[in-house]
Amino acid sequence: MNTRTRNTLLTTAALLILAFAAVCGLMAVMGHDAGWAVSVDGDTVDGFTGAGFAIGGLAIGIIAAIFAIALVGAVLAGVSVMLMGVFAFVALAILLALAPVLLPLALLIGFIALLSRKKPA
Repeated sequence: MNTRTRNTLLTTAALLILAFAAVCGLMAVMGHDAGWAVSVDGDTVDGFTGAGFAIGGLAIGIIAAIFAIALVGAVLAGVSVMLMGVFAFVALAILLALAPVLLPLALLIGFIALLSRKKPA
């Protein structure tokens, strides 16, 4: 596990612990008036159980968001590699298309360079 992944997991765990502590603090101060009600199969679950379901939903949402971001990053990396290949292919195709024009020019430049070099003494 690399450092970035470890830091992401530690940050996520720390945020979940802070959220859980905040929910428990609200439940302790406000009791059942805090409005932490979760509907499960049409039944209302409130109190610490409802808060636990809310924290569980928060954890699932954060994990899903992390996986979605990782998937989008992988897709964008793949698309960028593919586009670099396409651009290289287009540049090579343009170079090959211009080869009949550039070859005589390259030969002329090479011949002039050969004639203009200094002779060894």
